[in-house]
Amino acid sequence: MSVIPQNTGLVTVGNGTSGRLDNARAKLHFTLEEGISEDCQKNVLDKIPGLHVRDFLSFLNKGANFYNGEASAAPVAGNIGTLAWSNASYGQGATLSGVFASHPGTMALSSMVNGTFTVFLRERYVNGMNGN
Repeated sequence: MSVIPQNTGLVTVGNGTSGRLDNARAKLHFTLEEGISEDCQKNVLDKIPGLHVRDFLSFLNKGANFYNGEASAAPVAGNIGTLAWSNASYGQGATLSGVFASHPGTMALSSMVNGTFTVFLRERYVNGMNGN
C-alpha cells in the first residue's frame, strides 16, 4: 500500500543542519559501499534479517529529506506511518510536533512510508552535536 506524504505543515531544518545531515548520509553510503570488510559483512550485516545492503544503498542514493519534528504540524499518518499504524502508535490525528512535545526522549523519527530517506528530528539537538 502506497501512502502519499502529507506535506502540509512540514518545516524543513535549516540549511546548515541539512548540509551536515546530508554529509553524514553520504558518508554512510560511501562506508557501506566501499568500506565494509568481509568479516563485518559476514558477522554483522548478513545476520540482520531483511537487510540487503545494495537495496539500502539504492535507497540512500535517492537523497534525503530532513524536517524539524518539533515545528512540523503535519500529521504523523502519511509522514511516519500508515493511518492505522499512526493511530495505534500515537492516537488519532497525532501531529509530528505533538509527538515530539509529548515524548521528550524522542530525538528523531524516520518515515516508513516515504520512498526517500526522510527524518523528522529535534533540530536543536542535532545542532548541538559535533560535526563527526
